[in-house]
Amino acid sequence: MNRVGKAAKYSGRFWSYGPVLVIGAVFLTLSLAGCGGGKPPPNIVLICLDTVRDDYTKMGGSNAGLTPQLDRLAAAGTTFTNAWAPAPWTVPSHASFFTGFFPSEHGCNHQNLRLPPGKPTLAEILTGAGYRTAAFFSNIWLADQATNLLRGFNFTKQGPMSGGLPGDPGHYRGDQGGRAASRFAAEWLRALPGEAPFFLFVNFLEAHLPYDPDPAFRQGHLTDLPAADQVTIEWSMEYHAGLHPAAQVDWTRVQRLYSGDVGGADRLLGDLWQTLQDLELDQNTVVIVLSDHGENLGDHGLVEHQFSVHETLLAVPLVICFRYTPFA
Repeated sequence: MNRVGKAAKYSGRFWSYGPVLVIGAVFLTLSLAGCGGGKPPPNIVLICLDTVRDDYTKMGGSNAGLTPQLDRLAAAGTTFTNAWAPAPWTVPSHASFFTGFFPSEHGCNHQNLRLPPGKPTLAEILTGAGYRTAAFFSNIWLADQATNLLRGFNFTKQGPMSGGLPGDPGHYRGDQGGRAASRFAAEWLRALPGEAPFFLFVNFLEAHLPYDPDPAFRQGHLTDLPAADQVTIEWSMEYHAGLHPAAQVDWTRVQRLYSGDVGGADRLLGDLWQTLQDLELDQNTVVIVLSDHGENLGDHGLVEHQFSVHETLLAVPLVICFRYTPFA
């Protein structure tokens, strides 16, 4: 059954604050497990599709078909269609994911990048409850030496943002570390001993600049564009400096390249769930999929996720599934 969060029915009167729902879902899960008559507590998987804006995941909308894996998960769980990120960039949003507090309360922002002590994190709470905890990512803002956002995880591993993996023939087009994060997570899952539950966090950075879709998407959707076409970080900087007048930019091209990266992040989501299904871990797992912020793609005369708190940056996808049914 596909259920929609209450905020979707009363848009404009109610809204869903993603991090609070994440923390609430986890604590509800733990409380239900305690009343489960001896059943083992469920596993918890939190997946951040970094930089994916909400309207690029809408089922049945103009972007239908970009995220089939997320759509299947949404059909088995609860979709919150009026969910909002607490900030338009990585650090404060992830700090809210892991603490349940607004940025004004947890104090992790552009002036203080490191998560201050005193606010217990989700990983610390679940580790204390007997969970094995691990985080896999390539986003440099999540590294312990940068922000301490992953405080409390038993194990963390940062993948290369360039997409390089052992055995790759040089740079792999369209990958920003997502393949590494997915592979590292799969290796960790396969090596899990015993019956203790696990909390797995994975950040897929694919939709972040540069917009450089993988070859499979290009062959199916972008054959009219040069094979090496991409939107680079340098171009974004030049645009903000006024070197590329907005009226002269092909925004449809920019949006199509970004769409390819959103599709790439979705395919990685599917790969991770295939691993869980292969290991027969999917039937006792709470799944939470969201994004830390969106992206301006010419909206309001802006690109990337700076200089703005418009809906294009704060409206994010949020799907929570308490009893996941594996993909067909």
